Amino acid sequence: MKKEIHTLEWTLSNSPKEDLDVIIKSGKRSNVVCGIEFEGLIYLPYWTVKVEIKELLLKGQFSELILLLLKEKGKIKTLSEISKENHKGLFSFALWVKDSLEAIFNLEKEYLSNEPDADSINAGIRDFDELGEINIIDNLAGGDVLKWEDVKRLPYYQVFDKLRKQTIENKFNKRYQKILTDKHKTKRK
Repeated sequence: MKKEIHTLEWTLSNSPKEDLDVIIKSGKRSNVVCGIEFEGLIYLPYWTVKVEIKELLLKGQFSELILLLLKEKGKIKTLSEISKENHKGLFSFALWVKDSLEAIFNLEKEYLSNEPDADSINAGIRDFDELGEINIIDNLAGGDVLKWEDVKRLPYYQVFDKLRKQTIENKFNKRYQKILTDKHKTKRK
């Protein structure tokens, strides 16, 4: 009789919720899956990190997530091959990906956040929120839609570094402009 092979998602959906909660909270994390070691998500393409991984995690499509990441490393596997792997190891990798993505979002919150001023809010800056990552892609592409795909493929860390530089420059320019304005007001008195 042939052994039935189940997907990781099947195994998880047939596990008690209490067990899953404990595993998610305290389960082993591993950056190795199917014998392939991952250095970090920051070396993967920006779009993969910011959009594709996030969507697959939110949907609980762990096998698809693993397949995507293996393809990014040039290690082509099929979903049926992944399903044959040890599910505990697959889930340990998915937990590592989840934690790594959370760390990236925390870094962005700490180093890239720049609250808009009241004038920008009144002008409707929040309307751009619906476009999500396209705002960043377009910014880095210099407004040229033909360059969007190139920007999407840039390693995440390069995009982060560029955005960090822009954030620092924007804060500097605001402070510098205020200093000049204050000096100009002082001279007029």
